[in-house]
Amino acid sequence: MQSTRQQYLVFTGSVLLYLLIHEVVYGLLGFTFFWDSFFVELFLTGFTFWVVGSIQQQLRPALEQKYDWSENPVRRLMAQSLSFTLVSGLFITTIRLVFTYAESVFLGNIFVSLQSLIIDFCILVAVIEIRVLLEFGQYLLQKWNSARIEMATFQKEKAQFSLELLRTQINPHFLFNNLNTLSSLIYIDQDKAAAFLRKLSGVYRSILEYRNKEVITLAEELTFFVDYKELLEIRFENMLFFKVSIAEDMQHRNIIPLTLQMLVENAIKHNVLSQNRPLHITIETNGDYLLVENNFQPKEVLEYSSGLGLKMIENRFAYLSKLPVVIDQTTAHFLVKIPLIDSQ
Repeated sequence: MQSTRQQYLVFTGSVLLYLLIHEVVYGLLGFTFFWDSFFVELFLTGFTFWVVGSIQQQLRPALEQKYDWSENPVRRLMAQSLSFTLVSGLFITTIRLVFTYAESVFLGNIFVSLQSLIIDFCILVAVIEIRVLLEFGQYLLQKWNSARIEMATFQKEKAQFSLELLRTQINPHFLFNNLNTLSSLIYIDQDKAAAFLRKLSGVYRSILEYRNKEVITLAEELTFFVDYKELLEIRFENMLFFKVSIAEDMQHRNIIPLTLQMLVENAIKHNVLSQNRPLHITIETNGDYLLVENNFQPKEVLEYSSGLGLKMIENRFAYLSKLPVVIDQTTAHFLVKIPLIDSQ
């Protein structure tokens, strides 16, 4: 809804624009300018657009309900243009016809009066259409500004996501655990230690390669995840088990890089892992979603968590997919459903 100030500005602008076009057109047609007729036209124009504004205020709620700008701007533009022009134009033409007839009675020149009526009607329609186009332009400007703000927010969250990812992986705790595992393996099984080191190197290489990409295919994500999964299976032997079941026809779909890594790291961080209580993580596709599910056995003392991981995943997928990220937690399981993005 327009404010009182906006309505006043629209009214004043419409009257001035109408009078400007009116005097230019009549001047080009050879009509002589008279101040007395100008003031009569000013009064009539003011009254005309006051009535036009009142009619449009009555029509606007119905248009808002049936054709919202945000849902179908083109249809709203056409509907508003036609309805404002027809209803306002016919109503105002009737009023002006009365004035024209009265003028013709006094001047005795019905042809000139009808000619003026047609010209005035065309000018009125032109001004109404300009007002509708300006309102449409205002809507487009608001959408552009909203899109600009959303893009800035998205870029900020993308940077936060990358920083969170690196913080999760390159923090001293993570590095210490993996180096400690590597150190133990060197004395126990040097071949296994070498394999572990290669996997660890591959994980960091993939992080640096993928972290700045907008999306990658699910196949690429799984290629990285194989190294990461094997690294975790060596580190948490007999305490962590994976079941991966990805449909072949889904692997061309896109996903935000390293989403699986973030979700698995989140599960490890918040759940107990032991030989008596192993953590089981299932990764599978179902329809348009990638499902990551684990048995829920929360730690009594939780590690520090910024709480940004899942939230940023939700926000980033909201920009890239019409489907939402779904989080389902019960006393038995914790499930995250990630929408798969169509290839462009």
